[in-house]
Amino acid sequence: MMVQKIGLEESSRDEQLLKSMQESLLRDHPQLKVRWSRILGRRWSHIGGNSSEAWLGSRQYRLNNEYGICIDNADDICKEELESIINQLRENIADERQG
Repeated sequence: MMVQKIGLEESSRDEQLLKSMQESLLRDHPQLKVRWSRILGRRWSHIGGNSSEAWLGSRQYRLNNEYGICIDNADDICKEELESIINQLRENIADERQG
């Protein structure tokens, strides 16, 4: 399987964490189309992912005060699994911040 690049700058520790989380997420769920965003007030600024086009049916999930993820095809997995994925992403970011 070809690893898809997230397109994030190499300099940010947070962005490296997002890159690592994306690789893990896509290893388990290769069908997902995701876009990572930096949250600036009400604006979500795209910073990477394996999908570059915004889709009207995309779902946004706030991971913390600074970062979020948009999943274009969230309906491709069951609701319980999606909730588990989002909670794990939130925990990963919180753990990294504390560590």
